[in-house]
Amino acid sequence: MTGHRVPWVIDASPLWEVQYTGISNVTYEIVRRAVADPDAEVHILAVDHVIPRALVDQCIAERSGKSLQAAVPRLPKAKKIKDILRGQGRFDGTVGLFLNARPLEKLFDWEAMMFYDFSPLLTPECHTSHTVEYHSKGISQQVSICDHMFCISEATARDLNWVFDVPRDDITVCLLGHSTDEIAYRAARSLLGEAEVEPFLLMLGTIEPRKNIGLVLEWLSTHSDVLDTYRVVFAGRQGWGPDLQSQIKHWGLEDAVQSGRIVYMDYVSEAQKNALLVGASALLYPSLFEGFGLPALEAMGFDLPVLSTVSTSLPEVLGDTGYYFDPYSSTSLDVAFRRFVADAKSGALEEVVEAARARAQTFDYDKTYKLVRGRLAQAARGIA
Repeated sequence: MTGHRVPWVIDASPLWEVQYTGISNVTYEIVRRAVADPDAEVHILAVDHVIPRALVDQCIAERSGKSLQAAVPRLPKAKKIKDILRGQGRFDGTVGLFLNARPLEKLFDWEAMMFYDFSPLLTPECHTSHTVEYHSKGISQQVSICDHMFCISEATARDLNWVFDVPRDDITVCLLGHSTDEIAYRAARSLLGEAEVEPFLLMLGTIEPRKNIGLVLEWLSTHSDVLDTYRVVFAGRQGWGPDLQSQIKHWGLEDAVQSGRIVYMDYVSEAQKNALLVGASALLYPSLFEGFGLPALEAMGFDLPVLSTVSTSLPEVLGDTGYYFDPYSSTSLDVAFRRFVADAKSGALEEVVEAARARAQTFDYDKTYKLVRGRLAQAARGIA
């Protein structure tokens, strides 16, 4: 951009999280590119406070909001950004981007918002009543006062259009990226060491009803031969709903836990996650509803076959490189698993993995940011 530089104000509240997963990871990727953009004047807000650049850089370097949480009591409230910009004589010409929830009033001359999924509205049975209420309250007003909306998948864009009758021209789909490059792969291999890894199937994600963990446990309880050949590793923090231990007890799989055939690792760091993805035999992804499906994409980037449901956005990620199954049928899951095993024995799996890797290379956070940046810059030019 040339001439008068219209400032961007980005509400990056998900940076507050101590452990970056899901939305906070997406926020991290967009913010670290925005603050380094030489053609943009970027101001960052989070949890109703103005965040100085040095603190943003610290969150990015640590990939955690721990420092932000400690500093927030000493930071100016978000309304101070109005005073800062007004003092520069530019408040009336400001572009705003909200990377999660937003206030129910318009603050800036032009505003956009990022939408990840509408599962609390469309699958309320998979969420707590508090979550449903939080995400439902004022959502229609939030949508109505946005000048533009970003969605992380076509599935989310279709839901936005269908539920809120938002014209497709007011929506930009910006698919997400991943960081499963050669450097990350070598680091993961180094963490695994030289010892041969016993075959295991990986379940990656928060323990909550939407992730549909019960389907996998039902499958294991009725197909004991799977655990004779593969361990099954669950990695992800406990969310809400029945915990993993109680679900294991429900399906009579306590002995498999005692013998180490089923393993629960709780939350894992980025490095540990990558090591699991590199070392596993396949990723099991039985989710009922996804806004995108980052673990599936990360698996593809690390040459890991993916057994996935056909739900929502997942086919956008996997294309024809996944082993699909019905999220409500353990029999369908077993059919997909047997196809995976047969392909592994015949050598056909190598072609599937190669196609998945090639497809994963088309997803890039630089592309994500380029789409967001292009729309913000267009709005800024209109204002200038």
